[in-house]
Amino acid sequence: MTEEKKIVERLEEFILNIDKLTQITKLKNEVNFFEITGMVYKEIKHSNFLAWLLNANANHGIGDKFIKRFMQNVIKQNKDNKDLPLDIIKISFLDFSSFIIRREWKNIDIFLVSDKEKVTITIENKIFASERRNQTLDYRSKIEPIYSDYKNLYIYLTPEGEEAQDGDYWCCADYYIVKEIIEEILNETPSLTPEVKLLLKNYVSMLRRNILKDTDLEKICIDIYREYQDVLELIYKYRPDEVESISEYIKDFLESNAEKYGIIINRDNCCKTYIRFTTKFMDKLIPISQDKTFGWNNGYNLMYEILLSENKVYCVATISNANNEDCIKLYNITQKSPKEFNITRRNAERRPILWARVFRSQPLLEKEQIQNGLGECKEALEKQLIKLLEQEIPNYEKKISERW
Repeated sequence: MTEEKKIVERLEEFILNIDKLTQITKLKNEVNFFEITGMVYKEIKHSNFLAWLLNANANHGIGDKFIKRFMQNVIKQNKDNKDLPLDIIKISFLDFSSFIIRREWKNIDIFLVSDKEKVTITIENKIFASERRNQTLDYRSKIEPIYSDYKNLYIYLTPEGEEAQDGDYWCCADYYIVKEIIEEILNETPSLTPEVKLLLKNYVSMLRRNILKDTDLEKICIDIYREYQDVLELIYKYRPDEVESISEYIKDFLESNAEKYGIIINRDNCCKTYIRFTTKFMDKLIPISQDKTFGWNNGYNLMYEILLSENKVYCVATISNANNEDCIKLYNITQKSPKEFNITRRNAERRPILWARVFRSQPLLEKEQIQNGLGECKEALEKQLIKLLEQEIPNYEKKISERW
């Protein structure tokens, strides 16, 4: 039997044996409000929903059940390795109806304060993003001077309970706590309105399927993979690639608008994750070299690069020849005002100038848009490309021209 025939037979067997696939379909195909509205990957929407649950005075009808149990669980999980200003007993007797909830106050995701109880609760919510450098320390330094005579609790909430950079002061909390408390409330509170019940059930279902490990689904998938590993790897090999589709669209857009925007693009300089081009302005300012032994091996001393990944799409300008006087001149101009060009100040003594970025655009696409595919993000991508080519790059080149 030929290898090709074996593969066909395995595919046929896989298609015919659909009992377990039906189980996956049942688990994955439940209608879910939060998934339909695209909330899954938007941390700001999760924070809005959590702020609603944490508000003892909100119209959900659960009073302080959620916030009290959430805080009790957080204290319980962290009491052995943190010097906490409140214990479980004191938390249990707080008047949570006296707390005011603020969203994005001083950029903090969720901030609760009670002047009556002299307590603040700060929650930094991270689902798909990671903490930027010193973020939790910065937040604490904003709160301490204002609420110096309050008991201040800090909670770093992530799917798996990761530790904050400012870990000595921040309690770890995970989304399993959130899920389990909501499930308890659903079981214990028959008086909830149908609308609230539906929202809570949908939120738990969305967490299980997208944020947390769903053990039932995980077991079924492991069983299927063990039995049909060869077939699944073949299917994966030929899966639709959203990044590649977006990459091809950008290349086509740049080529079709090259004359309009003064772009010079050659697909030989591009791949799926890097789309390289230059402009007539930059081509004149830093001419192409006959020497092709450096950089991209195409003679260009500088190129714009649209970088694509599953998490973000953005454009940079990069110099590739540390021996070129014009490159060094451009590098020095941008290093005098790195924030203006959205780049990082470099220590030239430690880091070689070769491959230095001298410009970075605003994001063309974010993670959620990429995951939704080209069909969903095409309109937004086109707008961002037009903005890049009509505003961001021309403004950048104008500033360089004025300082040259």
